[in-house]
Amino acid sequence: MSSATAYSAFLLANWPFASIEAALESAGIHHVLPDWDKRRRRQALADDLRQYGISPPSIGRLEIGFDHGTLLGWSYVLEGSRLGAAMILRAVDRPGEQVARGTHFLRHGAGEHLWQSYKEALSKIDGDPPAISNACAGAALAFHCYLAART
Repeated sequence: MSSATAYSAFLLANWPFASIEAALESAGIHHVLPDWDKRRRRQALADDLRQYGISPPSIGRLEIGFDHGTLLGWSYVLEGSRLGAAMILRAVDRPGEQVARGTHFLRHGAGEHLWQSYKEALSKIDGDPPAISNACAGAALAFHCYLAART
């Protein structure tokens, strides 16, 4: 991702993130992930978009169920994107790349071991088939939000 245009398009394609975060908060994600406040990244994404002269779109309204499985499924997509962000950051941080600004979203939570603590929260539904089913359905719906935004 060597051009600022491509990178700003990548950031904009991630904007469904903001709607999902807001919906998770409304549904009570703090009860499932007590460290949620340090996981939140939508402001970093909005700030990065502004670095490229893009006004962040409005946050779409989503409703997410409040059970643990559903919340963990939706948040799985956001937490997993943090792992992908580390790989993308390596690509845009290379010498000669034109993308030198607007990487707060990608850098957010680096060194915080947030994936490990997320997996601990996820393990609390082990052995609970309905919760696992809800988590899978929630993750699928979160992925669908990204796909729907592309059309």
